[in-house]
Amino acid sequence: MSFSNFVGDERGISASVYKLALAVIVFAAVLAILVAVLGPILHGSNSAADTMEEGRKDAISNLMDET
Repeated sequence: MSFSNFVGDERGISASVYKLALAVIVFAAVLAILVAVLGPILHGSNSAADTMEEGRKDAISNLMDET
């Protein structure tokens, strides 16, 4: 049995490889969409955390200045 017969055979690897490649492409597309959607959300949450940290520092310094 030669390689070309095996690949072209119904029980060969051609259908399995095609399905695997299709699954990898779909998975990569889903990950790309998730990154595109969640990227700005995660960036926004980091900005909010930084703003809260700055506000906390300002509040502490204001309290220290009053005493």
